[in-house]
Amino acid sequence: MKPSKQQVDRLLNLSRRVETLWKLTLRRFEIADQEARREIDYFGKPPVPQPVENTRAVTRAEIEQALNDPNGAYQRLRRVMDAWNALWFWPLTEQATKGAVPPSVDQWLEVLEALLGRTGKESRMTGQRALSTGANWDELNDAEHADLQLALAGDVKSLLAEHPWLSVCDRVARDQGFFHWELDFASVFGRGGFDLQVGNPPWVRPRSDEAALLAEGDPWWQLAEKPTQAQVRSKREATLALDGVREYFVDAAIVTPQVAEFVGDPTVYPLLVGLQPDLYRVFMERVWNSASARGTAALLHPESHFTEKKAAMLRAETYRRLRRHWQFVNELSLFEIDHHVSYGVHVYGAHVENPRFKMAASLYHPETVVRSMAHDGAGPVPGLKDDDGNWDLRPHPERIIDVDESVLTVWADILDEPGTPPVQARMVYPVNRASSRVLEKLSKAPRVRELGLQYSSGWHETADRKKGYFEVGSAVPESWNDVILQGPHFTVANPFAKQPNPTMKNNLDWTEIDLEALPEDFIPRTSYQPAGDPVKYGSDYGQWNVRDLAVGVHQTWRIGWRLMAATTGQRTFIPSIIPKGARHTHGVLSTTLPEAEDMAALLGLWSSIPVDFQVKASQIANLTGAAVSSLPALPADDRIRTMLAERALALASLTGKMDEFAQLAGFVGIKAVRHADARRRVLVELDVLAALALGLSATELSTIYRAQFPVLVGYERNDLYDANGRKVPTEMARLYRQRGEDLTLEERTWTHPQSEVDYVFEFPFVSYDREEDMRNAYSHFEKLLAEKS
Repeated sequence: MKPSKQQVDRLLNLSRRVETLWKLTLRRFEIADQEARREIDYFGKPPVPQPVENTRAVTRAEIEQALNDPNGAYQRLRRVMDAWNALWFWPLTEQATKGAVPPSVDQWLEVLEALLGRTGKESRMTGQRALSTGANWDELNDAEHADLQLALAGDVKSLLAEHPWLSVCDRVARDQGFFHWELDFASVFGRGGFDLQVGNPPWVRPRSDEAALLAEGDPWWQLAEKPTQAQVRSKREATLALDGVREYFVDAAIVTPQVAEFVGDPTVYPLLVGLQPDLYRVFMERVWNSASARGTAALLHPESHFTEKKAAMLRAETYRRLRRHWQFVNELSLFEIDHHVSYGVHVYGAHVENPRFKMAASLYHPETVVRSMAHDGAGPVPGLKDDDGNWDLRPHPERIIDVDESVLTVWADILDEPGTPPVQARMVYPVNRASSRVLEKLSKAPRVRELGLQYSSGWHETADRKKGYFEVGSAVPESWNDVILQGPHFTVANPFAKQPNPTMKNNLDWTEIDLEALPEDFIPRTSYQPAGDPVKYGSDYGQWNVRDLAVGVHQTWRIGWRLMAATTGQRTFIPSIIPKGARHTHGVLSTTLPEAEDMAALLGLWSSIPVDFQVKASQIANLTGAAVSSLPALPADDRIRTMLAERALALASLTGKMDEFAQLAGFVGIKAVRHADARRRVLVELDVLAALALGLSATELSTIYRAQFPVLVGYERNDLYDANGRKVPTEMARLYRQRGEDLTLEERTWTHPQSEVDYVFEFPFVSYDREEDMRNAYSHFEKLLAEKS
């Protein structure tokens, strides 16, 4: 509703009163600061004499009495600010409001005028002198008393009695603990803002948690594991019927969405418009606004704004203020949070037009970056782990990357759509300068976005269960049309990595599938089963356009990948083929191409280390369609495309169903690769073919493997293979390292937990050097391609 002219005039007059009372409060804080500096010795030295601006010493008791006086300027301003904030959180139950209702606009203005005072004809302010900047404490008391009397400010106790809604606002303010920076740090803002700010803001997204609130009435809500929707509905009604629970639930439930609404208000936090609310981002903008013209701020907080596509405005302002950016991973548990969590130390200064800052990524201890800044450059360049498999703490100047507009341009070319300004580029996290140079080469490759792909997120595990499309339950489906895949079902170019155990205890309760004993008609066990109307189950899964025809998503062959980027795993980007007929949950994303051969070639490219390196370096949490669209697309060289497709199909075509896809791609009679050592060799060949397609040298391929794939490096060093190409089980490998080829037949016999087939592992047991294999394969394919050119 548009305010009337009279309302606008009243607001303008009130703004003048706010300014007057703030100046009174500012002077009171200045005098309080002077008295504190006289008495407090921060450094164990005699207090430095301060100029005495008061005719007498002011006691702490006098200061506290003045600041706590509800009828004083400071508390009046605080009450107005508290009331404004409290109206965002107005309670919804009779129990909390005791019959009070929120004020109308005119009622709100009326109370503000009574609290703050009036100006003009409605007051006795004519001829009043302005407050002297050098007023002492007694003069200030007299000036404040006179100001409030002449402005006809009312008694606060009487106002609370006359306006019940104001008392409700007081109670809400006490519960929520509102903080008013410009008021509570009036003397600081009177000098222009903070010169130094250091902090660790909340790492919290304000999200409602219905189960947590209902658990206050019945702990079942926190203890039940994967209840059915019927159980949830029944239990919700029973819990809300308990004495006092419904009222508690309603009053407690409004807080979180109102916080989210407030921090998303463009008039309050303009840089956060359109973003999911996150309190650490709120503090970023708050701290910047609180800084003086030459102020410095150092904050420790998460970094999702660097990789979230919609955070371009916030990211641009961040780059323009950053001076130092040190990104850490909590593997040493320096913080009492999950060891996989990453965060950053960010040093900010004043806004500059051309960004320039120093950064280092994948740090584990602050000492590493301190010593790197002074290191002489001798010794090997560190990566994520050292040669002993420990997190790499070694300092080196190669860790420090100077970021300017040219580097931001490379980041934009890698991750963002054409035309994205460099200052809005999503961040890339190379572990050293060599990795940064590889990223520069990758930035020149054609992008997936040029293919115009469509994406499917499948069934939503919560929302679509509630709608009745499927239900929890372990079974082996009779047909691929009833299969609902989850992320762990597959791994890189392998559609049959694991299947969930019938117990379904947690997300680790899965068993690896025996590829060697896989039957031709194999269908994996699933933890979700179709339910409800079969017609709706088929039609509501989604459609996309294939050659100008609307086709059900499940009626196509697809490349699928795990949505969550496994940044701490041996591989981060995990793609495979999803068979025609199958569905998947939203923990998986999928796409399709019109030509099966192109799909197979793209799977081969995406299964390689160079592409995975780009994903690792971008540190994107979720591999959405937008994120995948920035990955390298099919190479122009038809020979490389064919070799990529052939090898990807050899890894994926493990059953009769998967053979159908190979035939569709034009590779009839392709031989499936089942043994572990052969599958490893094919993956190495994909790495090399991708490197050649993307213009990387053999040295660069080895560098990014060694620096950015520490978990895979560790596995490669420890894995043993027997004479038949089978990977030796962990316990058997441990015994072999202790006793060599002295193992008995019984000790070399192992039963696969999924197929229950007994395997005897034959000597010799061997290990491989992946970097050497990469160099040899690179030489082979480089020569082969040169011969055929």
